[in-house]
Amino acid sequence: MKRLSFLKVILLASLLISVMSFPAWAAGTIKIGVIGPMNFVQGKGHWNGAVMAAEEINAKGGVQVGKEKMKIELVKADSNEFINPTDATNAMERLITSDKVDFIVGGFRTEAVLAMQDIAMD
Repeated sequence: MKRLSFLKVILLASLLISVMSFPAWAAGTIKIGVIGPMNFVQGKGHWNGAVMAAEEINAKGGVQVGKEKMKIELVKADSNEFINPTDATNAMERLITSDKVDFIVGGFRTEAVLAMQDIAMD
């Protein structure tokens, strides 16, 4: 009997953690961070492509996740990686901690992407 109660507590805790880990999903949206050198043509193209894709997907009702359709919300982050790779890590940190995005796409310059990868893996 004690083992069954223990399993119930573990199951409930796991469920609560998973729901709290994805607050945007609970609201019916998926937050995607788009990171890149936004003041340069590469970053502008990257952002414009992401906006176009999100608008098309959202116009069709969103992304099917299980039985629910979820809208895409984009968050723009300027990595400024051509000028200063440190700005790229700061932008990555901001997307994760402040903006609380569910996914991140982007990056252009190898050394900046490797530094951003370290932040994301933590």
